[in-house]
Amino acid sequence: MGLFNLFQKKVETTPPPQYDPWADEGYINTDYVATVFVKVSEKGSTVGENNGSYPRYFSYSYGIKNPVKWHQWAIDNGFLAKKSEQHKKYYPTAKGLEYLEKYNYIFSLDKYTISYEEFDKYKAEHPHLSPNDVIWGILTARQMEGINTSNFTYTKSVLLSMAKFLENEGKYNQALFAMIRVLRFSTSGSVNKHYTEDKKNISISEDIIAFIRKYKEHYEPQMIEKCFSEYLPNDYVPKPNFEKLINDIISEKEIVIKKYMK
Repeated sequence: MGLFNLFQKKVETTPPPQYDPWADEGYINTDYVATVFVKVSEKGSTVGENNGSYPRYFSYSYGIKNPVKWHQWAIDNGFLAKKSEQHKKYYPTAKGLEYLEKYNYIFSLDKYTISYEEFDKYKAEHPHLSPNDVIWGILTARQMEGINTSNFTYTKSVLLSMAKFLENEGKYNQALFAMIRVLRFSTSGSVNKHYTEDKKNISISEDIIAFIRKYKEHYEPQMIEKCFSEYLPNDYVPKPNFEKLINDIISEKEIVIKKYMK
């Protein structure tokens, strides 16, 4: 052993805590819990031996941190039942199917990163709104928050959710315009009022290009004018170049972003 090693102090390290997807159960809406278990039991289900028997999406998508307990709760409260004593699996009851029809909208909340708690709070404040109107109201409020705080990265992510929502609603003209706004935010370099992204880091997602091409028949030239009426502190792709970019995307030309940047 060398002299250095002789005097070297042994440092004991504590391993980082392991992630537990089932810890800290938070907000629970039992109507939604019942709906989740009805949905996953359409082809039959059995109560797991422990929480680890369930996919982790029960935790991160549905907020169900104790699936064994809540699965049994759904059975005890008449949402699930066996077809006969010989069957091991549980299937939705008539009551369960009524809940699935009534609360089916909860399965779309995750793709807009809307929590059950956020949805229920907005719904309580606007009880006359339909579930889809609640979702749109939340997205609109988020967009205003991003604009008012000059958080352009956040606004861009909200606009992306709005484009997908409008697509699902069959409002393709509005969906396309929302995606064109996403494209402008993406190519502008504007992050917030204090920071601009380096030009070399600017890129365009293939998903954005594919979306615009998919709904190109709904494109209207005035969308560019309307898009640029919105203030951004920086635009690496000025308005005339942006219009050319849109036309080249629609014409299905190869897109090299540097060609359009000032």
